[in-house]
Amino acid sequence: KTMTVKENLKLRSGEATSSTVLTVLSAGTKVKILTLGKQATIDGITGNWVQVEVLADAKDRDGKAIVEGTVGWCFGGYLK
Repeated sequence: KTMTVKENLKLRSGEATSSTVLTVLSAGTKVKILTLGKQATIDGITGNWVQVEVLADAKDRDGKAIVEGTVGWCFGGYLK
């Protein structure tokens, strides 16, 4: 399933806010859901952590390219 990042979203090494930040996905970035992780409530939003693969033409919050195929975890509550 392909989803879109709603707002700048941290891509992490694991399914926790304490995990290392790999990059920050900019709003509008397309990601493919690989694995559904544990449920969490962050900023009053309940959702699941999801392991995602970054799709083509992705940019970070500074406008730099993110390598297509990069895999990490993000909070699914900020995906649409």
